[in-house]
Amino acid sequence: MSRRSARHLGALFVVLAMIGAATPARAAKTPVIRRSAVGVDFHWWSAERTGSVFPIVPYFHYEIIPDVFVDGDLAMAPQVDEDARRFVFGNPTGGLHYASTTAGGALTWFVGLRAAAPVATAGDLDSDRAGDYASAASAHYDVYRWIPEMVPLLLTFGLEVNPVRALWLRLPITPMLYVPTTSRREGKAGVEARFEIEGISSIGLGGGYALQVIGSNAFRTRMEDRAQVATEPYLVFDNDTVISRLGILIAADPPLGLGFTEGGVVALHLEIGGHLK
Repeated sequence: MSRRSARHLGALFVVLAMIGAATPARAAKTPVIRRSAVGVDFHWWSAERTGSVFPIVPYFHYEIIPDVFVDGDLAMAPQVDEDARRFVFGNPTGGLHYASTTAGGALTWFVGLRAAAPVATAGDLDSDRAGDYASAASAHYDVYRWIPEMVPLLLTFGLEVNPVRALWLRLPITPMLYVPTTSRREGKAGVEARFEIEGISSIGLGGGYALQVIGSNAFRTRMEDRAQVATEPYLVFDNDTVISRLGILIAADPPLGLGFTEGGVVALHLEIGGHLK
């Protein structure tokens, strides 16, 4: 990622925050897991060894009855290096989750189920390679989006804590099971978790730090590693109308990091969206 590109993306974040600040803010910020929202999640990773990959994931969440939400997302990624241009359609996911806020609004707990359709299976070796790089761009978090010849089944549960108005703590945990669609493959499994601590002002502008880890035998790396850790400092603007987030995801251990080694993963993470109600 060049400095010029980083400046342009930083300017975009500021513009989104200014637009959002011009809209009325609600009295309290909605927990992320209780959003009825639509948006797009981007990662961008570029390295001399691997070229550039740009995963794009449109998503939506909507409360269909009190405390019950329907979830869905798509996944796609172009990838370019010196040898070729590649593209992959990932596995679209859908499901439901239940999220309830208790303790005077300070604690939200949630649990949900999702499944992904094995669309990535329809690709070829080039698209499989693009999927591998797309997975690496998020340090293999949400790897289920890019795995071919598997039906991912996901259980998600966790907490969001708002001990004081300006502070949020989040911990989603997702066990994963992969059911093969062909006799050539064996079933796989894994679990991922992400801890976030975030400070945010009354107008919705703030920042935070995230630590994520995944352990699985589903992703492929040159060291046949089965776990990957990454960190992400980020800026956020969310006033219950506009959602914008800009972070830098840094792989924290081999083989994808430490992030500042040659070819290591230092990826831009941008989210743009809005609340539906």
